[in-house]
Amino acid sequence: MAQYIDFKPGDYYNTTLYTGNGTAIGSGGNAVTGVGFSADLTWIKCRSTGQGHQVFSSPQGVTKMVWPDDAGAQATRAESLTAWGADGFTFGSDGDVNTNTDTYASFNWYGGTTTGLTGGDITPTAYSINTTACQGIYTYTGTGSNATIAHGLGKVPTLILVKCTSNAGSWSVYQGNVGYNSGATTAAGDLDMTLDDSNARTPSSDMWNDTDATSTVFTVGTNAQTNTNTYTYVAYVFCDVPGYCQTGAYKGNNNSDGPFQYLGFQPSWLMIKNRDSGGPSSYGWAMMTDQYGMNGPAVDGSLDFGTNYVTGIFYADQVNAIQSHVGFDLLSNGFKIRQSGVTQNSTDFYQYTAFAAQPLVGKNETPGVAR
Repeated sequence: MAQYIDFKPGDYYNTTLYTGNGTAIGSGGNAVTGVGFSADLTWIKCRSTGQGHQVFSSPQGVTKMVWPDDAGAQATRAESLTAWGADGFTFGSDGDVNTNTDTYASFNWYGGTTTGLTGGDITPTAYSINTTACQGIYTYTGTGSNATIAHGLGKVPTLILVKCTSNAGSWSVYQGNVGYNSGATTAAGDLDMTLDDSNARTPSSDMWNDTDATSTVFTVGTNAQTNTNTYTYVAYVFCDVPGYCQTGAYKGNNNSDGPFQYLGFQPSWLMIKNRDSGGPSSYGWAMMTDQYGMNGPAVDGSLDFGTNYVTGIFYADQVNAIQSHVGFDLLSNGFKIRQSGVTQNSTDFYQYTAFAAQPLVGKNETPGVAR
């Protein structure tokens, strides 16, 4: 079925590429434009060299970041991201985000609303939410007791990333709506995965208190990764929105003619994780977009259908530069696996989250077209 949304996906998520110039803020910095909105969540990864991922958000505040590939506490760097503008952001001379001549990818999400959120046992200390795209960022202080946190999105979250900011500790990943039919449990709240390593999913009674998220709240247990008394945290929360965002799962067939996953939109950003196997780095969180590493004219966002294989990916849990890899075909209505292997297509189950470049059907039932 064609997907319909009454907004442009690019107004709420966008990938923007840029080249570092090494310039300090006092000398003007590096003002990156082309995002299309003032982002509230910006994820940066160097494409040309092995530098860590950096994630910034407006509730955390400028110059403050956490690393998806690292369990370290939040850091503050004066020469990192110093401002979000109406169409981008500005960096200083920090080498992880603005080394001269290095090339970078930025993944950007829009929030917008920062007042009016009520309910839940824990009140966020700051937040930015968007009820159209159903995505939000929240900072909060742990209580050490099972607790709910209001998200205000009006839909059930299907992806939640939580990181302790005051202390070192691994990331926790909650992923719902993924058909947990390869194990005994069916509740996403019974399971946990870790963004900063490649481990398979594991049962976790104290991470999410064995409780699935609802249309009003998500629940944290007593685990130090999500809720220790007086510790501070940041949560990035996303809901499925037909035509814009979809979380799901597929079973691999260990064949070069791999599974096709229907999304109802052309994916702009896709992250896939083998949820049944873990250990080697090649089992990690594979990330790709239609803006780099394509076997076709992808730099300007266009796709050459028939040769639109992804030929470069990152791993969210690794610092490596963009890696040569053929195996994912981004199509106008979903993605197709073109290679066998544990990373994306053994006989294991895989979970994914995708954000749209273009829905199949746009506003007023106008057919969507490639950008």
